[in-house]
Amino acid sequence: MENRSFKEMLKTQEVVRTTIHPHQAIFLLSNNGQNRVMSPSRLALYESNLKKGEWEFNGQSISISKKGVLLNGQHRLQAIVNSGFSMEAVVCFGVEDDSYKTIDQGKKRNSADFISRLNSSITFVEATTLSSAFHWNDRYQAKVLLTRRGKLSIEQIEKNMEDPCWIELARKIKKIPKKLRFFIPQAIILCLFYYFFKIEEGLAEYFFKKLLTGENLSLNNIVFRLRNDIQSDKNNNNKNYQNKNGEIFMKIIKCWNWMLKNNFYKRQYCKVLEVKSCQVFTIKDEEFHCNILGIDDI
Repeated sequence: MENRSFKEMLKTQEVVRTTIHPHQAIFLLSNNGQNRVMSPSRLALYESNLKKGEWEFNGQSISISKKGVLLNGQHRLQAIVNSGFSMEAVVCFGVEDDSYKTIDQGKKRNSADFISRLNSSITFVEATTLSSAFHWNDRYQAKVLLTRRGKLSIEQIEKNMEDPCWIELARKIKKIPKKLRFFIPQAIILCLFYYFFKIEEGLAEYFFKKLLTGENLSLNNIVFRLRNDIQSDKNNNNKNYQNKNGEIFMKIIKCWNWMLKNNFYKRQYCKVLEVKSCQVFTIKDEEFHCNILGIDDI
């Protein structure tokens, strides 16, 4: 399709599926004065996908108004120009000029939406919890628990979803009464439960039961002190409480490791396996430089 054909179509109301080449993308971008500022990261992603041959046609249209103004699709068109590669797309000509305000106003798809598509049996609440837990898993693996990370890639979500244990544990946690998990974010419980569950299933369940209920814990019990530490921040209406979630994550791991290294539940929990090295049970925490619970050797 030549530029002349595009020019002719600007006078009509047509929807065409076509391959857009770089010189045609330049033509469509020539009247792009009303669009938002382009996102460098989104543009770089599209360019990379085109160069690697990973771009997939999904039917999302590029919209041109009756006056020939580009209303939607600037990132895709600019990626075509920058990469030098062509793209198959649907182009809508003759769209109402004031329709721009209605474009991209729908609900943005997020990680939870994608998780639901991967497994139709998952409820909205489960998908949301899994999505947040996957983010915590990503932050722990990247050693950035105290700072936010960007969105998870589809590949990361798919890799996590390959392990049915995530869904199984998400459903276990959903059954816990809200009043017992109100002071620890549910996604953190799920992420850590997943780690501990992989190490020793029964002990993980026992540990979280004690942590969430506080059942039969003495004042000098490390789990009691952890509960008290977390609850104290929330009960005092600490303005930075939401920013302390990373610290909560670290404290729970530290508590778990200390408990196992010191055989804390050897008598209380009869199913603990006899192992030659305590390291079998522990999770890496060397990067957690913070004073926790006032215990020097934790």
